[in-house]
Amino acid sequence: MTEDEDNQKRSRRGGVTIPVLVIAKGVKLEHATEALNASPSGIFIKTDKPPEVGTRVEILFTPSGDNDSVRVVGEVVRQTEFPIKGIGVELDRKSTPSEALQQYRALVLHAIRHSPDPKDTNDLTPQNESPSASDKK
Repeated sequence: MTEDEDNQKRSRRGGVTIPVLVIAKGVKLEHATEALNASPSGIFIKTDKPPEVGTRVEILFTPSGDNDSVRVVGEVVRQTEFPIKGIGVELDRKSTPSEALQQYRALVLHAIRHSPDPKDTNDLTPQNESPSASDKK
């Protein structure tokens, strides 16, 4: 196991769907609008045009019903092509104010706790249709 894989396993992660705004090199990334996986130390963001590994990024979250955004700073530490094209961002605890980190963690925990149960998605299959071959185990 590589050190990177070991770090991923040590962090409590959860599948989430959180709208985000990502800024890299002072430019908003129009194609990076959704976080799909998050932990207290990092986040995976779906994007068709990933910035290079090592790029510093700002990530803004706007909790529902809240006027203030939560802003965290991080660095792109990995790019993926499959199964989903995107970037892994490690949060920079020194550049992100502690209050923002606390708000980020609360937002992530809330999203994890309130995300749909994958077992419930089977209930969405219409009664007259059978699941596709890819849905069967």
